[in-house]
Amino acid sequence: MLSDCKEVNMPAQNSQSKEVGEVERIDGKRLEELSRKRIYFGHQSVGYNLLEGLAEVLREYPDAKIGIVELNANGSPTEAYGILHSKIGKNGNPFRKIQAFNRIVLEGGEGTRWDVAFFKFCYVDFYEGVNVEEIFDAYRKNIAEIQAKRPDLLLVHMTVPLTTGKVTPKEWVKSILGRKEIEYMGNINRNRFNELLRAEYGGKALIFDLAWIENIRPDGKRATFESGGRTYERLAGEYTDDGGHLNKDGRVRAGRRFLEFLAGLPGK
Repeated sequence: MLSDCKEVNMPAQNSQSKEVGEVERIDGKRLEELSRKRIYFGHQSVGYNLLEGLAEVLREYPDAKIGIVELNANGSPTEAYGILHSKIGKNGNPFRKIQAFNRIVLEGGEGTRWDVAFFKFCYVDFYEGVNVEEIFDAYRKNIAEIQAKRPDLLLVHMTVPLTTGKVTPKEWVKSILGRKEIEYMGNINRNRFNELLRAEYGGKALIFDLAWIENIRPDGKRATFESGGRTYERLAGEYTDDGGHLNKDGRVRAGRRFLEFLAGLPGK
């Protein structure tokens, strides 16, 4: 059913970023405007990878005064500006992350008036056996509820990060014994959620397409695998040392795109 990973050229799915090449240097005025925003970002481990890459890229802009401030897990109110982030929910339980985001955004207290808010699911939330449509439906309803209660809030969406999907013989045995799902199956679920997210919000809301960024190799080709006659995206091996988290190259690549995206956000 599953074939070996291979590289093919595929069209870009995210117009916010360039297909190949370096991000153009960001104008200082845009960075100054970014420093005056209050942006909440909920995440887990790959989120730390992304923020580490962002911090490294910001060293190229010594005049930028963009704070990266970690809050506690409750997203406690703060008067700081910049990227205000915290761990959210529990890995392996996407519904708890949805609920936690709702609480942090809507019940953060008067001291927390976010200008922008978003959170990221983890790849571990989408192993074999999950109901992707049910997760997305809960996500979509939650976003609609927040937007209805906070029409002034800019809600951003982020695609689910991918894994390389390479399965060792040991992992194959573990999957048969029920102790670990095969990574290909997890990536199929991640691809499915990302398809739903892009279809629902593409052209109507802002999407930071992390999966798209992870998927394009340095030479511009896509890292893919095939299953059931379909081609799916996976994390390019150049950007990871363990098959899921981002290594230095992956962090800097994602961080550069993240800064470009944030600097382009509308509003004050």
